[in-house]
Amino acid sequence: MSAGEKLPSERDLIKIFNTSRGPIREALKALEQKKLIEIRAGSGGGATVCPMGTDLLRETLGLLVRHRIVPEAHMAEFREVIEGLAASLAAERIKPEQLEVLVKMWAELSDLISDDKLEVFWSKERQLHRLLAKASGNLMCEWVVDTINQEISSYQSLYPVQRSRAQEALADWSAIIKALENSQCNRALSLIKAHVVRFSLLGET
Repeated sequence: MSAGEKLPSERDLIKIFNTSRGPIREALKALEQKKLIEIRAGSGGGATVCPMGTDLLRETLGLLVRHRIVPEAHMAEFREVIEGLAASLAAERIKPEQLEVLVKMWAELSDLISDDKLEVFWSKERQLHRLLAKASGNLMCEWVVDTINQEISSYQSLYPVQRSRAQEALADWSAIIKALENSQCNRALSLIKAHVVRFSLLGET
């Protein structure tokens, strides 16, 4: 069914599925909660198919990350793949203004280390991941990386408190940004993958 198309009435659905009103209403409620349909009351109301967007994908993925349903090692493996792809594409497609934002944020991160504001540092560092994915020009990379890095603070072990570790992360990003400047796709890919591993359980074992 297409977006905006109305579902049959409750009465018709009961006949179609040969069931009672209770199961039909439960099914419609479940579809509404998942934002797949919109139910309007009153004359001319009923259930209408919602346009498909990214909200459902983001919500589902966000819940998986937020509640740590995915083991940290599996999360790291997934991030290696998706962020490696994003970095490789970004090295080809990044716009000058996007590169300028990355360089500016790198300088801000350097200042945060100098000021020993490490909690703020890691929050900003996650933004670099999201900006890199956006620079890839691939919507799937952008949506997935953006969602993960909004919620990934629940994996506290990925963000060490030592100042030296923040300096390591800053050095990683210096090399990544240089690879983007020089359109080095393979180098950007290998650098971001190594960075993800370094700041995960896979890098601690």
